[in-house]
Amino acid sequence: KRVIEEAEILCLPSFAEGVPMAILEGMAHALPIVTTAVGGIPDLIANGRNGILIPVGDRAAISAAIVNLLRDPIERLRLGNSAQDTVRKLCGIDQVAELLSELYLTIWHRSTVIKDMHSPVCACPPVERCGCQGAGLPLKQTDIVEPKNC
Repeated sequence: KRVIEEAEILCLPSFAEGVPMAILEGMAHALPIVTTAVGGIPDLIANGRNGILIPVGDRAAISAAIVNLLRDPIERLRLGNSAQDTVRKLCGIDQVAELLSELYLTIWHRSTVIKDMHSPVCACPPVERCGCQGAGLPLKQTDIVEPKNC
C-alpha cells in the first residue's frame, strides 16, 4: 500500500507554496488537510469547511489541530469528504478538459480572423484590432476564417 492510503490526516505546515500537489493528492484521497494559508493554498482549503488553516510557524496550532482530528473520527471524515468534493470540482477531468478547451480556443482565436465584422480584420498582433480583445465572444467553426497573409 502507498503511504497516503494509510494516512489519517495530511499536514503540510509550509512557509511558502504555490499549489502543492501533496495537498491535491491528499484531498483526492479524502484526507482532512492541516496546512498554512500561504501561496495558493487558501484557494483550495477553506478553514473548517474542507480542512484546517493554521498560522505560519504556529507549532501549538499545528499540534492542536492534529490532536483534535485524531480524537474526532467524524470530523476527520467530514473534512476529508469535503476536501475530496472540492478537488473533484476544481480538478476533475471534465473541469480540466473545459479549461484546456477554453485555452485552445483563445489561442486559436488569436491566430484567426473573425468574419461578419464590419470589415475583415487582421488577426496579427495586436489582437485588439478585431474588436473582441481576445475574450468573451462565442466561437464556432462557422464564425472563423483562417488568417490571410498581411
